[in-house]
Formats: sequence, C-alpha cells, structure tokens
Amino acid sequence: MEQAHRRHDISDTVWQTLEPHLLGRKGTWGGNARDNRRFINAADSKHRRVVAGFAAGLR
Repeated sequence: MEQAHRRHDISDTVWQTLEPHLLGRKGTWGGNARDNRRFINAADSKHRRVVAGFAAGLR
C-alpha cells in the first residue's frame, strides 16, 4: 500500500495473509475491486466501533 498507514489500519503482515484469499483481485473470476485493503480496514474499523459501543452499554 503506497499511502501512509493510519493508526488502526491492518498491518502488512496481516494483509499478506489475507490478500490471497480475497475476491476481486486481478486474474480471478468476477469483477475487480479497487482497493481490497481499504475495504478490510473499513470493515475492521466498523467492527471495532460496534463492539466498543456494545461494551460501553454493558457497564
């Protein structure tokens, strides 16, 4: 990834593990995603916020 990583972005090590298993890559069947890493970071960020909000409600 050429852009600078933000604080909560997934690490390069995690990305190297995930990338071969994702759909939307060049050379695979179906459409190509613009940026799978950006999508994974967004989903992870949403997950963190939901879990934190749920945990805050349990206090």
